[in-house]
Amino acid sequence: MEQDTDRAMEYLQKAAELGYAQGFAAIGNLLEQKGSIEEGFLNYRKAAICGYCDKELFDVLRDGYKYGYITKEEYAFTLRENQRASNEMKSESREKY
Repeated sequence: MEQDTDRAMEYLQKAAELGYAQGFAAIGNLLEQKGSIEEGFLNYRKAAICGYCDKELFDVLRDGYKYGYITKEEYAFTLRENQRASNEMKSESREKY
C-alpha cells in the first residue's frame, strides 16, 4: 500500500509540474492522510496559486487557516494569487465558447 501511495505521489508530482494544478491538491490530500499536514497545506496552496478553482479546495484552505495550519497572510496571499491566475486564464476568445 505504501509503495502505491509513493508511486501515486510521483506521478501526481510530474503532472503538477507539467501544469496539472489539480495534481497539487491531490498531493496535499495524500500528504494530509499520511500525517504531513503542513506539507499537505503547502500543496493545497500551490494548487490554488496555480489557478485551480474548486469549492472543496477553498473549504480546506479556509479550515487550514481556521485551525492554524496556515497564517492569515498565507491564506490571503493564496486567494489573491488564485484570483490573479484565474483572471490571466480568461480571454475574449475563451469567453465566446
